[in-house]
Amino acid sequence: MKACLARCFARLSTRLNVPVLTLVTLLQRAPVVRLMTGDCDAANPFAAISSTVLRAAFAAGTLGAVDSMAGATNYQLQASSASPLQATVGQAIPQVAFTVTNTINIGSWKIVGNIPPGLDFWAQENGQVMLTGTGGYLDATSSGMSDGYGGSTGGNSSTTPILSGVPTQAGTYTVQMTAYEYGAEGGLVSPTFTYEIVVAAAQQSPPPPPAAPSFTIQPASVTVESGGTAVLYGAASAATSYQWYLGVNAVPGATSQRLVLSEVAAETGAYTLVATNAGGSTTSSSATVNISSDPQFGHLVNLSVLTQAGSSHLLNVGFYNSGSSPEPVLVRASGPALAAFNVSNVLPDPTLSIIPQGSQTPLYVNDNWGTPGSNIALVQAADAATGAFALTNTASLDAALAVTLPVGGYSVAVSGNGATVGAVLAEVYDDSSGAFSASTTRLVNLSCLNSVSGTGTLSAGFYLGGNTARTVLVRASGPALTAFNVSKVMPDPQISLALTSTGAVLATNAGWGGDPQITALDSQVGAFALTNPSSNDSVVALTLPPGGYTATASSVSGAGGTVLVEIYEVP
Repeated sequence: MKACLARCFARLSTRLNVPVLTLVTLLQRAPVVRLMTGDCDAANPFAAISSTVLRAAFAAGTLGAVDSMAGATNYQLQASSASPLQATVGQAIPQVAFTVTNTINIGSWKIVGNIPPGLDFWAQENGQVMLTGTGGYLDATSSGMSDGYGGSTGGNSSTTPILSGVPTQAGTYTVQMTAYEYGAEGGLVSPTFTYEIVVAAAQQSPPPPPAAPSFTIQPASVTVESGGTAVLYGAASAATSYQWYLGVNAVPGATSQRLVLSEVAAETGAYTLVATNAGGSTTSSSATVNISSDPQFGHLVNLSVLTQAGSSHLLNVGFYNSGSSPEPVLVRASGPALAAFNVSNVLPDPTLSIIPQGSQTPLYVNDNWGTPGSNIALVQAADAATGAFALTNTASLDAALAVTLPVGGYSVAVSGNGATVGAVLAEVYDDSSGAFSASTTRLVNLSCLNSVSGTGTLSAGFYLGGNTARTVLVRASGPALTAFNVSKVMPDPQISLALTSTGAVLATNAGWGGDPQITALDSQVGAFALTNPSSNDSVVALTLPPGGYTATASSVSGAGGTVLVEIYEVP
């Protein structure tokens, strides 16, 4: 081996016209990666020695690293996008191509490190694999070309790694890249270059602001008696906050959908409700609160409930009359008579009992309104006086009574003869005549307790008489009933108040929310207190002009159960 090297040195020195000592010194300054084996090629000693020299390894460096060996080639990594490459999550990067300058063709690459998720390396010249994650190797697969020194370089002109894709995760990523003369990491090797990719988080576009609130229910003007209670109410879609104004001045603390004005005197004037969200503010139409001295102020004159009842499904309707003297009332339980109003599946033979509060013994009972005969004239006279639809068929099995009741609370129990369950209308009418005053005995409360299916409803109708508006408190209670040992309650009753004549919704509520105004009104009318602000019991309070109204309870979630609907006159 030594002899062969000596002969080669001598020949090379002669051909290059370089002293042998100088040549030996030059060759000794670079470590040898691929050693010659076997005998020296006497025919072409220059090819053998040159091949050994060109297969020297260079110290690892950064982008554009230069080998420091005197006379060596300046190897540099060239990238179509400089390091660090700036990228953004969710946005495709421009393809980045990598080459090494001042060298022969490249046959393979070693790429290791941390490739950003969503990006990959692939070889432009028929690379065998796509590199992701921690990398690997890329080879040219087409045939190479002679390097002029007995070896074959990579396929085509060179194997060019391409970085591309859409990054999916923010961070700073570093990869190391090494180029080789031959495929499978063979032949001359470049320094190891470092390339950095910085992936920024996706820029979150701020959500577009919502549209400003739009009023679905406008506050209505009201006229009440001096010292009475007035409630204004408004509702706007997408509102996140409310504020009431009297003229241009904000009403202190009036930041809910309802405004309760107690003992109205100086609070008259024009009110507006401003609804606000991130998109802006919207002002309602103006609602004026006026005072009237008319003694015929608004009051309840009729209460009714239409629902299912029968011998196995008892209907209980409660009412309360208040004043200074006994009150004549008309109480009816209609089944067959409803057929004239296209009501199907009616209760064929309803019965009714009027039971005083605190007692279990009925004060009055009726099965068929035409029996006894003396009852016919009383009922027909009361029908005419109260405006109730007339019962004309004395042989019908509807039940009715016209009686005078002392001040107090009563329960009307409706059931049916036989096993049939069907639709029945329970009604209570104020049958008073003559002048009306603040001391006149009148109906002030209706309640109905019934079991309702998940898709069913419980509706209570009432009529306001007089010449001025009257404030009412309407409640649908389910969870609150458990305090009274009522089982299987409706878990989430909602209440809706509408005009009977048109069906137009005036107010709705699904969860009373602990409103202190509601707590005060409960106490004012003598209703049992709602104590849990997060319960799903629901309440509506509103001042209404004379006319007919319907309060309807239903389940928000579709879960049935027992529900109590109550209507109170608020003084």
